[in-house]
Amino acid sequence: MIIENNPATKQQHDDWRFRIRAEFSETDFSLNSDYLCLIHYLDKAPQKFYSKEAFKQYLTFLENVKLTDPKLLADILIDAEPLLSISNRILKEVNDKPIHDTFLPKEHNALINFIDKEIHYNLLKVYETPFFHLSKVVAKYHWIKAKKATDGLDLYSTPYSLDQ
Repeated sequence: MIIENNPATKQQHDDWRFRIRAEFSETDFSLNSDYLCLIHYLDKAPQKFYSKEAFKQYLTFLENVKLTDPKLLADILIDAEPLLSISNRILKEVNDKPIHDTFLPKEHNALINFIDKEIHYNLLKVYETPFFHLSKVVAKYHWIKAKKATDGLDLYSTPYSLDQ
C-alpha cells in the first residue's frame, strides 16, 4: 500500500504544494501529486552537477510562457507530469552515484570498463529520460505555436526543434 499522506513528510509536502501552486497559479495540479518534483526548480538551486546556465534558460522559458500563454503551458505540464517526475527521479539517481567525484582507474582495461558500465550507461539514462522529457516541454510548446502535430516529437527530433 502506498501512503499518499505520510505523516512524517506531510508538513514539508504541504509547504511545497503551497509554493508550487503560488508560482504556477494558472495550473490545476489537483489531479495528481507528482508535481512535487517542481520544488527543485523553485528553489533556484539545481543539484550539484546540473548546468546552472541550462537551468536559468529553462526557468526563463517557463516564466515567460507562464506570462504569455499560461493555459497552454499548464496543458503541456499536466500532460508531461508523470514523465517529468520520472525524469527528476532519474536525475537524482544519477546525481547521487559516486561516479562524479572519483578518480578514474589508471589501468587501461579498468578505465574502459568504468566508462562502459558507469559513464555510458548513465549518460544514456539521462538522454533517454530527463533530457528528452524536459526538452520536449519546450519543443512541444514551439510545435503547438507553429500549428504542427506534436506526435512526431521523439528523442531525435526534439533537440533539433530547439535549435530554431
